[in-house]
Amino acid sequence: MLLTNFSEIYRRISNSIENPMLTIEEVNRMISTDYSITYNPTFLCIINWENFGIDFVSNNMHSCLGYNESDLTSNGLEFLWNHIHEDDLSCLVNSLSDIVNFIKCDLSQKESEQYSYSWNYRIKQKDNSYANIFQNTTPFFINSSKKHKALTYFTVINSNKKIPIQASIQALNSNNDLETKYITNCSQLTFFKNISNREKDIIRLLAKKKTSKSIARQLFISSNTVDTHRRNILRKLKLTSTGELVNILKSQQNLL
Repeated sequence: MLLTNFSEIYRRISNSIENPMLTIEEVNRMISTDYSITYNPTFLCIINWENFGIDFVSNNMHSCLGYNESDLTSNGLEFLWNHIHEDDLSCLVNSLSDIVNFIKCDLSQKESEQYSYSWNYRIKQKDNSYANIFQNTTPFFINSSKKHKALTYFTVINSNKKIPIQASIQALNSNNDLETKYITNCSQLTFFKNISNREKDIIRLLAKKKTSKSIARQLFISSNTVDTHRRNILRKLKLTSTGELVNILKSQQNLL
């Protein structure tokens, strides 16, 4: 079931792309330099979002995780998903789902076309030990056919200490610099444990001081439906007012 969720998340990411940040020329330059790089804890892959395959794996992958290149190219993303620590799967799926919902609700069209994702988890290595891995994924197209691909960097940290799972989205700002637009982590998941995705959309807009009528227009629902969601949100979070909720969000900005 969780693997199905990963597939759906990747598909939703792919479907949101119109004008991605990277060009095929930039990607080719990165691949060409990979062959001259000495060992470091980072390797890169080219991911095919059409079939969740892996088209290219850099030389460092074997040194980082112990697996052969064919393990990834023959089995695709499912090979990596099957090696994620079972205690991290649910949290990671929920974090990435929140990221996708944030794109739909909060990013402008221009921003959503120029983003990259980062997230972390523990992965089982060839020797059956676990390492923390940080993944950064940036989309690009192949020629005019617009076949969806992604350049993905994996940085491996061999540590017995579990690093809290966190997922984020970065977008190019007006100065063409990467700017973090959104971060979600497990503390957020605990706070919003019983909150639906639609209710999270409304919470984000309430934090921006949007009225029920404004939220209704943006989400294409009625004002009465928004008010019903607001009452349910307060009940689930055991709060007495929207002002109390907004104050919590201001004091703990990582919750949004």
